[in-house]
Amino acid sequence: MIQSMTGYGRGERGSFVAEIRSFNHRFLDVSIRIPRSLSSLELRIKKGIQGKFSRGRLEVSITSNGRQETRYLVIDKELANQYYNLLESLKKEYGLKGEVDLNLMASMKEFITLTEPEEDIEASWKDIEGALEDSMKELLRMRKEEGDYLREDILKRIGTAGQHIEMIEKRCPSIVRNYRDRLLENIKSVAHEIELDEKRIHFEVALFAERCDVTEELVRLRSHISQLRNMLNEGGAIGKKLDFLIQEIGREVNTISSKAGDADISLNVVEIKAELERIREQIQNIE
Repeated sequence: MIQSMTGYGRGERGSFVAEIRSFNHRFLDVSIRIPRSLSSLELRIKKGIQGKFSRGRLEVSITSNGRQETRYLVIDKELANQYYNLLESLKKEYGLKGEVDLNLMASMKEFITLTEPEEDIEASWKDIEGALEDSMKELLRMRKEEGDYLREDILKRIGTAGQHIEMIEKRCPSIVRNYRDRLLENIKSVAHEIELDEKRIHFEVALFAERCDVTEELVRLRSHISQLRNMLNEGGAIGKKLDFLIQEIGREVNTISSKAGDADISLNVVEIKAELERIREQIQNIE
């Protein structure tokens, strides 16, 4: 079964909500947004995701549902005493005026710090892990549904391309016959009384047949298409392989067009290329 690289999944356990958005990407790129107090869990989250997916940009968001983080201001009294005593000492030593009052002390923020309560990391992880698993299941389901659609569409387009390949195969034998007939007509039109050299004509026709023979290209083309069908049926992370195979099919089609030099074959090649381009666009979304 093949998977798309786009989708969305959401899971909720306890007070935590996990959301994952997935987009196209050449490799696996995981971006995690999580409360700062739980940042030590990022590596666990990333490992869990890497075990389920192989390609795509995944944006993971872990939030607390309805829970507000409480922060506290804490005064370091020992440091505050040192400040106070130092200022009083300076005042007496230099005969300075003024009082060491609350306003002055409050301006010295070094001994006032903002702190957050310690989290029970392991207790939080149980809920986060469950929410993450649920969100990944939903994302996988969506990616597989989209993958099924892509598979059916690509198989349909392969079938259309295959019909044009059959037309090319049927057309190929007539190319040499048509060349021979045109060659004879041209010779007769310019040499009415000259005896025709049949051996020379056969040689030219054989030379032309060798130049425009596309049998090997057609064999490789059918082999590539067969591999493409097998990959789609087997499934897995095949996006990169499919992209490479489509490039190879395109090269064979271009070679056939240039070697055959036939208008009807060129028209069929244009149709095959159009289907290949549509397939290539779809493959960019496959894991």
